[in-house]
Amino acid sequence: MQAGSRGYGGLVRAFVRNQLLLVDFADPERRVDDCCSEGYIRVRYRWHDGLFVKEGSRERGNLELREGPPRPRFWDYRVKNIYRRKPAAPIIPKDFRTVRTAIRRGAHSDVEFAGHYTIPRWGCRTDCNGFVVVDSKTGKIYDRFGVHGLPFNWVEEHGDDAIERMEFRPNSRLLKTNACPNEKDCGLYDCEMIDGKGLKLLRMELLPGESQPSLHP
Repeated sequence: MQAGSRGYGGLVRAFVRNQLLLVDFADPERRVDDCCSEGYIRVRYRWHDGLFVKEGSRERGNLELREGPPRPRFWDYRVKNIYRRKPAAPIIPKDFRTVRTAIRRGAHSDVEFAGHYTIPRWGCRTDCNGFVVVDSKTGKIYDRFGVHGLPFNWVEEHGDDAIERMEFRPNSRLLKTNACPNEKDCGLYDCEMIDGKGLKLLRMELLPGESQPSLHP
């Protein structure tokens, strides 16, 4: 597939929903200068006899033109070695007892994050996930948070499969949280895992209308 460049029909994002490939292209009719577009055109494709075939009518939506520096990239925070040995049993503090089963189950998995960490997760009420970071080498637990989904209107406008609530890699120290920490301060958060200390906030982009948070990762 060949797309245009920048604001002239360039690729914005692609994702899968309901067994269809959805591709968003920059809307040339809403181009801003030579760099960007304020809108996208969504085209749906289905796989048929070895080819992608367009299905349904095209849709148009809005894109938010972000200012300031771009978000950090996973490969800028690479780790060279991935811990392959049996994970240590998590050292669970007393105030974590209500979620100790979820933590133990998650900590028993293969390394998920930053070379030697797992991220056990569990449900907490409607549209909410709790999580901690566990060191697979030592069993130490860092940074307990509850993250709620981004507002429905924002998700609908930007595409509900175009952004994940949490993004992380086994070979990167970068953790992206696209959510509302502890039910407020909704936005896009980028944190770096610092060995022995926990998560360090690198960048924060609040959604329109959100106030500056008093507490964040």
